[in-house]
Order: sequence, then C-alpha cells, then structure tokens
Amino acid sequence: MWPYKEKNSYVITTQKHLNDSDVEFITDDIADFFTQLKKENGKDIWLVGGAMLINHFIKNDLIDEYIITIFPLILGSGIKLFADDNPERKLQKTSTQSFGDVVEVRYSRG
Repeated sequence: MWPYKEKNSYVITTQKHLNDSDVEFITDDIADFFTQLKKENGKDIWLVGGAMLINHFIKNDLIDEYIITIFPLILGSGIKLFADDNPERKLQKTSTQSFGDVVEVRYSRG
C-alpha cells in the first residue's frame, strides 16, 4: 500500500513504466520537469534519492532547502550523499533538531 496517497508522487527512472493511481514515472528531462513543477500552485517538493539523483538537481540549481539527517551509525562503504563533480554551493543553516540520537540539520541556499 502506497503511504502517500494524498500527495502527487513521482519516480525518476530510466525505464518505461505504466503510471498508476499512486505514482507517475518520469523518464523525461528531470530539470525541465521539476522547473515546470515548481511553477505550479502547491506546497514543497520533497526529493529523496542518492547522490546521482541529487547531483542532477544541484547542477541545475533546483534545491531550495537541504535537510540532512544524521544517524549514529557508520556504514563504512555506504552510498555517497553528494557526487564528486558538483559545483560548490554556499548554504546557510536554518535549524537543528534532535530526535533522540538522530539529528536533523536544515540548510537554505546562501
């Protein structure tokens, strides 16, 4: 069961999928799609993904706020949060919140 039925949900993929009532699969140019989406009425766009997806959004300057959640666990050879070839971005910390041992830090574009 899809937990976000009340929200528009998009999955960025390189494979063709049939859209269903819960998710729209995006295979077009990501920057064009989200630039258009940001112009529409509505609330925030929540992006969840790894370095490859986030890298595309950073390079196209499409991220307004970064929410970094830190868990007290070292994965060793885990997946990178940011790719190596991103442009430098100045960020400004807007808030820090703790949830037990987990820390959430919010940054806006500087």
